[in-house]
Amino acid sequence: MKTKLLIVSILTTFLFACSSNINKSDIPKTVLDTFSNKYSDTLDVHWSKEGDNYKAEFKEGEMNITAMINDKGEWGNTKTTEEQDDEDVETILHTLPVN
Repeated sequence: MKTKLLIVSILTTFLFACSSNINKSDIPKTVLDTFSNKYSDTLDVHWSKEGDNYKAEFKEGEMNITAMINDKGEWGNTKTTEEQDDEDVETILHTLPVN
């Protein structure tokens, strides 16, 4: 169990280390306009930058959504995942291989 938690912790740390958080005021207008055209009702958005792309993370209902938009305002991709409760996470951890 400790090994599984260690793996999850390392992966989470790596994912957050690969992107840098930015203020909304530092995001180009073209990026914000593209985002607003598709998700105009979304208020609580976490922005970060990955390479040349701006990453918006937010919730819509029970879904966690990640959207990538380049600095020209061109939509890259969107990833949607369902929110999982603690019981689901525990089930996933039990399926990880143990060495």
